[in-house]
Amino acid sequence: MNPLAAQTEYLANRMKDHGILMSTDGPDHNVLKIKPPMVFSKNNAEELVYYLKKILAEDFMRL
Repeated sequence: MNPLAAQTEYLANRMKDHGILMSTDGPDHNVLKIKPPMVFSKNNAEELVYYLKKILAEDFMRL
């Protein structure tokens, strides 16, 4: 089992750098919780996916 808690924490912190609030949860701290605002548009969803893809491609996230 490889819960990747460090990568999960890294991803949550990097998303905060872009103004997207996320936190980690779960017994292994490897669950992402997205905290969207009450109004969440299609553009907001596209921005979320854009930054997720960008951060997941960073060197720290590669195994």
